[in-house]
Order: sequence, then C-alpha cells, then structure tokens
Amino acid sequence: MTKFLAGCVAAAGIALASTAAQAVTVPTNAGPLATNTTLEIVFNSTGGASSLSFDLLGYLSLDGDNFYTDLFTLTLNGTQILTGTYNLGGGGSSSTITNTEGLVLTGVNPGTGIGWNGGLINFAGTVNLLAGVNALVFAYDSPGAPFAGFQGTGDEAWGVDNLNVSAVPLPPAAILLASGLLGLAGLRRKNKAKA
Repeated sequence: MTKFLAGCVAAAGIALASTAAQAVTVPTNAGPLATNTTLEIVFNSTGGASSLSFDLLGYLSLDGDNFYTDLFTLTLNGTQILTGTYNLGGGGSSSTITNTEGLVLTGVNPGTGIGWNGGLINFAGTVNLLAGVNALVFAYDSPGAPFAGFQGTGDEAWGVDNLNVSAVPLPPAAILLASGLLGLAGLRRKNKAKA
C-alpha cells in the first residue's frame, strides 16, 4: 500500500510540475503579408494539452469563397489542423473546410461584402503539443485557375496577431487529489516515525 501511495503521489507531483512548467507565450504581430506566403512560429513546450488562440487579420480585400478565393491553412508539427476561406474585406462567403482540433471561430470584425476594409477573426481552442520543439505554420494561398490567383499586397494581404499558446490548467479536482495524496503520504511517514 505504501509503494502504491508513493507512486500516486509521485505521479501527481509530476503532473503538477509538468503542467505548471508548460506555460508558453508567443507574441506575434505579423502583417501585412502577401498571399502565397507562410509564417512559421517555432517554440519549445513540455508537451500535452495546451490552449491556442490567435487573431487572423485581413487587409484591404482578402476574399472568402468566390472567383477570387483565398485559402487559409494552419499546420501544427506537420499536420494540417485548420483550413478555410474567410471574407475579410473582399466579398464571398466564409467557410471552414477542415478543423481537426475543433478550434472555435469568432468573427470579431469580419469583412462585409466587398468593402476593401479588411477584417479580423479570432480562433481559440485546445491542441496537443509535443515535448520539445513545436512548429505552427500559418499560410494563405490564392489559387490559380479556375480562380483568379495572386493579386498582390496592393489588393489584399493577411497577418496574425495576439498568438498565445499556454498550458491547459488542471481541473480543481486534480489539484485536490494531488494535495490529498501528498497529505496522506505525510501522515503515513509521521505514523512510521512514531512507531
């Protein structure tokens, strides 16, 4: 029983230590960038479930789904986790094509019609990071035929702002469990010392 309890306490302590040490903030204010370019952010993490949030910025007439379609993709460690086309000033409809991590999209200031006024969309959710080096790659593509293709920064551009990657906090029950196990281990040690 003592070995089992000590193992539980050690495991709880490792979980608490690794979660506390994982907090990573990656400040990024990138843009305006031409379409058909990528932005790679490389950072270290202790791994595991982490919250991810960022603002996707559209400049001038970044298009959604229309003849001038522009396609956004987000890749985490070589795996594409989000793909979509969003009206950020250039008209067309907005749609998310793939979203494997279930990132929540909030239209903070999406473009309306063909306004040449840009726009901003916030994404937030939980992703699983590797222990060690991680890479987020943001990309925008302006596909050619049957679409219009590249239009240049005089017409449209994109950017990323307020990027944040941080540890998902342990639920209060897990913290209480770890505290209780540590307390039991202390009592066991105290009782052994008396005997």
